[in-house]
Amino acid sequence: AEAIALCPALAPEGLHAAYALAAGGVLLADRIVAALASHLASRGVVFERARVTDVDPQRATLALADGTTRTADRLVLAAGPWAPRLIPQIAPRVTASRQVVVYLDPPPGLWEGAPMLLDLPSFDEAEKGGFYAVPPVAGTPLKVGDHRFSLVGDAEDDRTATPAEVEEVLAFVRPRLRDFGRYRLRGAEACYYDVEPQERFIVEPLGPATTVMSGFSGHGFKFGALLGLAVASGQDGLAAWAAGQAPAPTQRIWA
Repeated sequence: AEAIALCPALAPEGLHAAYALAAGGVLLADRIVAALASHLASRGVVFERARVTDVDPQRATLALADGTTRTADRLVLAAGPWAPRLIPQIAPRVTASRQVVVYLDPPPGLWEGAPMLLDLPSFDEAEKGGFYAVPPVAGTPLKVGDHRFSLVGDAEDDRTATPAEVEEVLAFVRPRLRDFGRYRLRGAEACYYDVEPQERFIVEPLGPATTVMSGFSGHGFKFGALLGLAVASGQDGLAAWAAGQAPAPTQRIWA
């Protein structure tokens, strides 16, 4: 009863247990990135759009598709799902994973003030999958996606979600949400994660002045600011910390 009160969109049938966390919220990623780009541009940061074809980590050099090169005093490779293609050292540890997200217009009154929703199967049925739902805020639609990693596809593939992919996501959502027949499909698309098997972040040196950031398994954006500050701090020992295998460095990375 408390779970339904907290999230009226939930259907009570088949609900075995619920856990509520007070912390957390929705990140409006497109607005955050646009604001950050505008802020950096105002401080003289130059953005260059180019396609990288090869990397020399030892020399901190990039080869571009137009035949030119770029060399940096410090090079950070954060190539997302392109990392296995671009960085051979990472390929055995990181897999590009096609993930489909579906956007819905819910009926009024069910999602106002609702929390982020994670529908998780029991431990012995984990392979059957579950879904996450990001509530509509600031004019956004309801966003739902599959918890499971597909571990298939290539970052260069078309990002249009197929009807079968959409239905696979909706099959998880339909029995869990009340009055699902009143929801309207707004659209769907595919994105790609860079998945590390144990979901341990990879923040490691590849050369004297080159660092790779990869394996974020769909969780990289919300930790991006902290990880960026950590890499910019230049401290040693970040690899074990980022992988969740060591305490944070003694020196405050945001100092």
